[in-house]
Amino acid sequence: GTWRLRVTSPTGNSGAYSASVVRGAMVQREGVQIGNTVQPGNGNRANAEDLELGRLELAPGIDRLASVGRFSPGTDVNGNVTSDHDWFAFTLAAGESASIVLAVQGKAPVSNLRLGLFDASGDLASTTGQLLAGAVVSAGGDRTILDYTNTSDESVTLYARARAETAARYTFLVTRGSTFDVGPIDDLPQPLGPDGAVLGAMGASVGGSVGSDEVPTEATLPFAQNLFDGDGYRWDIETTGVIGDGSNDAYDGGQQLTFYDQTAGSAGFQRSADALELDGRQVVLAGTQISDLQVVRKIYVPTDDAFARFLESFTNTGDTARNVIVSLDSNLGSDSSTQLFATASGDGSYGADEQWLVSDDFNGGGDPSMAHVLWGDGGQAPDSASLWGDGLSQQWTLHIEPGQTVSLLHFAVQAPNQAVAAATAASLADLQINAAGLAGLTSSELLSVVNFSGLAQDGYRLWVNAGDGLSLAVQAAGQEDLPFRLELFA
Repeated sequence: GTWRLRVTSPTGNSGAYSASVVRGAMVQREGVQIGNTVQPGNGNRANAEDLELGRLELAPGIDRLASVGRFSPGTDVNGNVTSDHDWFAFTLAAGESASIVLAVQGKAPVSNLRLGLFDASGDLASTTGQLLAGAVVSAGGDRTILDYTNTSDESVTLYARARAETAARYTFLVTRGSTFDVGPIDDLPQPLGPDGAVLGAMGASVGGSVGSDEVPTEATLPFAQNLFDGDGYRWDIETTGVIGDGSNDAYDGGQQLTFYDQTAGSAGFQRSADALELDGRQVVLAGTQISDLQVVRKIYVPTDDAFARFLESFTNTGDTARNVIVSLDSNLGSDSSTQLFATASGDGSYGADEQWLVSDDFNGGGDPSMAHVLWGDGGQAPDSASLWGDGLSQQWTLHIEPGQTVSLLHFAVQAPNQAVAAATAASLADLQINAAGLAGLTSSELLSVVNFSGLAQDGYRLWVNAGDGLSLAVQAAGQEDLPFRLELFA
């Protein structure tokens, strides 16, 4: 149902305050006053936070325990930083398995981040008990303990300790009856685990933020929107999604989007509404709807990497299928000095068969070295592509069924020299390895992309014996209309 939150001052005082609501997880109460009582810290096993109070059943035999907390390290008498230890308690039935994930919010480094699992032996207030399992670093969580199994013949209480020497907010998560999706391990798909079940998410990570599938309805942003990437290069995003100049004359108008079909005719993208996503790092531009064709541009510039990502989404809101010809055109700032310096194949020429290219006026000076990444292995290559003088162009034909959204994903790079530009382009072309290129994209957006393949996918390993029967199933939690394709490989 609908709940309402009322905030009042018992003394009638006025002043500023902040409030937040967390759904699906407990909130650490350390130092919080409830009534007249200040809640104790969970710095030892005796005061461990009882995760069972926030248990959420996901499916028969599978549940999830979660808490949101904060590391608050201190200092000793000599001024040295001391770790903050937070303890959590949960039970594990005989033969039951659990996976534990610690995910720190944000991207700032956290010193001495650790996660351990301990038993109930010894004095709970003064000792840690016996260490049962230590954590490893994984792509899907900062620290992870996977598939710990209670091999005894009775239920046990276990204690997990998270610690750090840097102030940071975090999410602490336990799954029982299912392993947790943390991504590849040692470059191999994650083992499915002893329970034969996994809790995962398509297009998201434990600690990462994700954009929205909602289309903006109002134009509220001032333009140009100037975003600077991790190497300090400027991306000056205009109302049409065009990059006006970049840094030091990278463009004379780059990433212009036009499209054509028999119903809409020919049109250039024009913004009708806008928004910001991903903590202000992604500009969302909704175009004026033309003949049952909704076009949305999203431009994302990370703070810790050197590229700009463009997502061009076309939604057919009509009742007949259509073929839309989409063109991307850039006027490079290197003007008449523009030269092609590298391509994906290395054959010295640029065309529709090349996934990426590097252009420049001269290496290490003048305008930035530029890279453009247009498609990846298994994706839909452009129908045509060319670099003619300082003009860079690509064109695709997109088939869009009624109600369907089809998207093109592409990248641009400004770099100090041609070698850096080429290395970044090659990395971005393989998005199944370079997850940074997919940061913040929703599962629906990943599934809509046609010029890269296999973006919204998870893989797992499992072992079967000769003669074994095998049943596989996928269930969407909270999003019943999410499409899935399940494939089995030997």
